[in-house]
Amino acid sequence: MQGFRKIIVSCYSTAAIFVLMAVYLIRGKYFGGELDPRVMLVFAGLLILQCVSVLGVRLRQLKYFEDLHPPRKAFENRTAFPGQPAEAMSILAGAGFTTLNGVPETSPVCYDKRVKSALCIELVAYGALLFTLVCGTLNFGLGIRGYLMAAPGIVWMDMASNLQKVQQGFLADNSALAIKMKVNDLKNADSGNMAQISFDIANGAGKGPNTCTLKRGDAIDIGKLRLRFLGDTYMVFSYVTKNGLDFQSEPVYLHPDAKRREYVTALKMNQPGTTGEIVYDPESTGFKAMIYENGKLGFDQTFKQGEVAKQGKYAVQVTGLGHFGRIDVMRHNYRNQIFAGLFILAGALVVRLFCRPLMVWLWLEDDRTMFYTRDRRLRKLLLEFQRGS
Repeated sequence: MQGFRKIIVSCYSTAAIFVLMAVYLIRGKYFGGELDPRVMLVFAGLLILQCVSVLGVRLRQLKYFEDLHPPRKAFENRTAFPGQPAEAMSILAGAGFTTLNGVPETSPVCYDKRVKSALCIELVAYGALLFTLVCGTLNFGLGIRGYLMAAPGIVWMDMASNLQKVQQGFLADNSALAIKMKVNDLKNADSGNMAQISFDIANGAGKGPNTCTLKRGDAIDIGKLRLRFLGDTYMVFSYVTKNGLDFQSEPVYLHPDAKRREYVTALKMNQPGTTGEIVYDPESTGFKAMIYENGKLGFDQTFKQGEVAKQGKYAVQVTGLGHFGRIDVMRHNYRNQIFAGLFILAGALVVRLFCRPLMVWLWLEDDRTMFYTRDRRLRKLLLEFQRGS
């Protein structure tokens, strides 16, 4: 039981769980693996339980040092001190050691240097880790993440029913989504200006409506939510045939090209070996489509919406066009607390590297002075007494 408890409170257990958690997260986000939030919650839960156990044990050690007992290997790897206990205590006192418990004439006594300081730093580190984990779990549990594809119009749009959710925590309160929005204006992105959106918004508390104008990348806080405008896009419905055979072209979103004042995307057609690209110029309201079959250009024409452009065996028509602004909707709490906890944890770990605790056990055995320590320099210091005498 004691061995199991040592494993639970060991720093190696903390490191093992943390590494497994990090590997799972990196594998899921960057190497195409499956990323199940429930697994991340299990890892976080294990770390929280382990942190609570460590904090309990360390707090008890800090309060009741007199209950310390020498480890089993202390008697197996003991070393004889060439002198009396008083001489050993004098050497330790000169080296800055203080006694934690007992007297060597009655029971093994522990002398320490920086042990209490190291324990306090360890408590700070585990406290910061626990604080970060709890805030991170609440952040995930209460979080909402999604996006709106909003088009200009006179109709008010209900956020709760139109939000495309990417992530919703198990404790999320959907009442925060009781917001209605009406887009008044959506300006194109071009080589000199960023896309801009203007909308009226009213929340469920009866406040508003308020008018907001955002450029691409700008954000605004509405109630418990943060809305960020990510830019504009055009949705195109096209019709592509070859010799009357429908290529079943799918609707696509055209995104602004950074080098041109146009919106570009690849055509999606359910025809093996056939690829294409479509370009839209908002100023001329003209489309340009290019279709490749097995790498060879088979269609390259410019046309207007509703027109049927023909070249060779191909015929292309844009049957519908919509202008949308993408608004990222996010609700995450405790983000500042998470970063603060990580900063405190990193600082405590750095300080802990320079505050190495030193311990030595000293006792009498058959009128001989015995000691045990894991530190080689301290063992050498005590054994040099013989040469000095």
